[in-house]
Amino acid sequence: MPIVQIILLIIAVLAAGGAAFLLGSYFFARKRRASLPRELGSIMAVADSKIPGMEQYQLMILKKGRPSYCMSTLRRKGSFRLGAKVPVVVETVTKKGQQYRVGYILQKRKAA
Repeated sequence: MPIVQIILLIIAVLAAGGAAFLLGSYFFARKRRASLPRELGSIMAVADSKIPGMEQYQLMILKKGRPSYCMSTLRRKGSFRLGAKVPVVVETVTKKGQQYRVGYILQKRKAA
């Protein structure tokens, strides 16, 4: 086999392994979020993202009558309106030594 074919074969194996890892981690993260308790949150603000066509929502969740705030993951622009009540799973994520609360919205966009 020429050296070029060997290199292409190695790249293909690495790409397939990377894709399998991404799909597996997505599946297990989704399964873990399904086991976390669901809460009802309402959308308080909308923030644009650096990615075109995407936005984040600031969510307010009431815990024992006290408001708790978090940001959602990226969603398509116009997915939800302000004040909408959505089911949320809240998880604490650490990035660069800082802890953030991330809300995963478990509802799909409603048809208009």
